[in-house]
Amino acid sequence: AVTVTPTTPSGLVYNENFAYSDFSSGIPQALYGAAGGSGAPWNHVSGALYELQVTNITGTSGLAYLVHTNGEDLGADFIGPTAYDGSQGYVFYTSFTVYCALPPSYLGEYFFHLSASGADTINFRDKVFANSANAATGKFRFGIANQAGSVNKQYPRDLMTNATYAVITRYNAATGDSTLWVNPVNEQSSFVTASDNPGSSTIGGVALRQAGCCTGDLA
Repeated sequence: AVTVTPTTPSGLVYNENFAYSDFSSGIPQALYGAAGGSGAPWNHVSGALYELQVTNITGTSGLAYLVHTNGEDLGADFIGPTAYDGSQGYVFYTSFTVYCALPPSYLGEYFFHLSASGADTINFRDKVFANSANAATGKFRFGIANQAGSVNKQYPRDLMTNATYAVITRYNAATGDSTLWVNPVNEQSSFVTASDNPGSSTIGGVALRQAGCCTGDLA
């Protein structure tokens, strides 16, 4: 499940449980074209159609599958849809759980980010990466970047495949700063903050990315 929440008074601006049952406008199990889920509709941003798929579950939380050999990227607008001007000082907290079945490559790639809208192809912010650099053999780590195309700061904890981890990010849309937690107890738990060039941006959507390599297989 993916949720994105700025600081009050805005409250919850996006919620996705991937519990889809209506695939009548596309390919069975494909997130693009699916209806009925809490975060629909998802927009096709790039890559081959229908490669990003979900479990077919009704009335509960499902899973979205990011496969390292696939290249489809999808984006979804916030509720409304509404975009939030970064100059107004909005701070967004995003949470989701990740299960890694196949470890990523040494350099890895980013698989999640915020954007100006669900169809945005340029303004990618708060990028979350998976890679195996600095990790023990067979293990991996998560990383964060404000807008860079490679990991800027890596969360210093080796993670195991076939285990589920809670990933939390904070993005300050005014300053462009991105912060990452993994399995935190509270906001004071250990974290890393990206130091690449920050980019203030209007934020109005989330995106899931399949790079066609490198990220491993994630759910």
